[in-house]
Amino acid sequence: MKTLSSNSKNWFVALFTLVTTIAFTSCGSTEGDSIIDEKIPLSTDVPFYVTLSAYSGDENITSQGRIENAILYVFDENDNYYTQIAVDKSYLLEAKPIAISCPNSKKITVAVWSGIVANKENISSMSKANILSDLVVSVNHENGIAKIQPTDIFYGKAVIYKNATTKAQTQELKIESKVASMAILTRNVAKSDNDANATYMYRIRSTKSSFNANGELTGNDIEFAVPATVGDNGCVVSGTFFIMPSSNVTIELIKNGTTILSSKNFQNTENVSVNAGKKTVVTFDYAKQNSNFYVANWNSVSQIVEVG
Repeated sequence: MKTLSSNSKNWFVALFTLVTTIAFTSCGSTEGDSIIDEKIPLSTDVPFYVTLSAYSGDENITSQGRIENAILYVFDENDNYYTQIAVDKSYLLEAKPIAISCPNSKKITVAVWSGIVANKENISSMSKANILSDLVVSVNHENGIAKIQPTDIFYGKAVIYKNATTKAQTQELKIESKVASMAILTRNVAKSDNDANATYMYRIRSTKSSFNANGELTGNDIEFAVPATVGDNGCVVSGTFFIMPSSNVTIELIKNGTTILSSKNFQNTENVSVNAGKKTVVTFDYAKQNSNFYVANWNSVSQIVEVG
């Protein structure tokens, strides 16, 4: 039997390799096509993108610089906590997109809190063991009394969907003011030197103490102790302060530890509402036992209601 020489074997192996390569190549593509299927993106971890906008009541305040910073809490498609991202005010002023990476999720939920200050509010410490409903913000208080008023808190939440292509698309996430502001003045109180040297404060009851993961008021009822000073013509003034919203608050004026005025004793003012994103200016006249309520936007009076 005749055997192949060494040179013949090498020629046969080379020919077989060439034929096999041509066969596989012709199965994978036609002339002019890439062997990579263009329907499969080169990177499957496409970031989510959001831009923040801010509202106080119905007013868009994004460009006003009122938001100093914000924290984005990111939850995966199963509402499990994934990460958090801190941004400064430039992201609102310049409408800068925020890139959020959350692999293996087709959608995410982003909850945003802004204005949280450690000595005034408490926000849940989040870890991988937490879920969306664990995210809670509470006003710091002791035995139901808050001696420090809350800050200018904003909140927003949205479900963000991943784009089907690798092209980045930004979705807007609106954050809204969650606190109200008030200013209180009482005329004809400090009529003597003893009155002027007394210690005054306003007590506001009752509001809820917390916001849940949806930005809704929750928790126990608390009251706010608001310092007051004696101003011109014997008026006792609070200055402007923030407060948790409520449809039913009672305003009391305390002098040297004794309640000398309650809004419940004024006609039609048994219950006073304070609304998120709005400013309520309340004026009492201690001698005449009547009151004026100014319902305003954050920086300007929009409506005056005479009562009493």
